[in-house]
Amino acid sequence: MAADTTTDTFELAAGSNITITPDTTNDKITIAATNTTYNDATTSAHGLMTAAMVTKLNGIAEGAQVNTITGIKGNAESSYRTGNVNLTAANIGAAASTHTHAGADITSAVEEANSIT
Repeated sequence: MAADTTTDTFELAAGSNITITPDTTNDKITIAATNTTYNDATTSAHGLMTAAMVTKLNGIAEGAQVNTITGIKGNAESSYRTGNVNLTAANIGAAASTHTHAGADITSAVEEANSIT
């Protein structure tokens, strides 16, 4: 701020929670701020957030995303299912956990794979 004339004056105006105290004896102005410390917000007391905001945040799991799954369809299925869905190996085109192979079948497959050049 620059003076327009040698007799120019300026005014200090205190904002919210600010106190301006002139000291004409010592040619000093003291500016103080009050009420700038806030308590933590909890589920029962406001801080810089409302208690309702804290409750909502406490209910969100770490790493949660805003995705909503409306249906699911395994690779071997033709239509989407909704609601409480139980996926099985057959739904996704995998073999059941009880599926087995004869040892000779496995040996033949390994030998064929090893002979590919």
